[in-house]
Amino acid sequence: MFNMHGETCYIYVDIATQDISLSKPSDIGVKWRKVLISSSIDNNNVAPSRDSLTKVWFVEDGYEIGQGKLDLSNRMDNYQLGYFLVNNNNLDTIYNFADYPRIEYMFKALNLVAFENFSVFQKIDDYTFKIRGDMRGYFMRIFRNEREDIDNTRIFYELQNPALPNITGRSIIEYSRNSGYGGWAVSLMPKGSEGQNADNLFSAKNSSPIYTDSHNDVTPYNFNVNLLVKV
Repeated sequence: MFNMHGETCYIYVDIATQDISLSKPSDIGVKWRKVLISSSIDNNNVAPSRDSLTKVWFVEDGYEIGQGKLDLSNRMDNYQLGYFLVNNNNLDTIYNFADYPRIEYMFKALNLVAFENFSVFQKIDDYTFKIRGDMRGYFMRIFRNEREDIDNTRIFYELQNPALPNITGRSIIEYSRNSGYGGWAVSLMPKGSEGQNADNLFSAKNSSPIYTDSHNDVTPYNFNVNLLVKV
């Protein structure tokens, strides 16, 4: 049987393993879900599979090419059908446009050149692409959309390095006679103040454990999620 471009059919997908069944399973209702797919080419006689759903079949789930969604499951190889899972297993893999014609079309239609990005994908040359390595371990941030007061030179898809306002200077301990209590008081003064007796290096971690030695980024409370990207 040959399917023409745009023709649809249903497959059954195991909700845990993402295995495919082309016929209705006997234990439908708990283990399996019914998924609508469509042919991406004319005269399609390729059986739906994990591989062909990224090439000649399209999962009709409302997401378009390059769109991503967060996945709270701890996945390795059982990622959702029709999607790339961005992880360490595929960061160095070079993919051929010939095997992923929908991704190739996006780069051509957007007139992107070598090493430019579309979604999580980076063009290598006219024949190959890869997954961007800087997509892991970074927080997502809504694009500024031409706001003038925040990131007004920010480029879409560009990685932004962490930053905090700088804290500079050296504190001075001043020993002075406190006549009211008959003892000595310690105060911190900017360097260069009169009455200084000793230098004292400032360390923010003495005030809060959130400041940590050998920690070189800004880390708010967070938890891990996976990124799936439609292909």
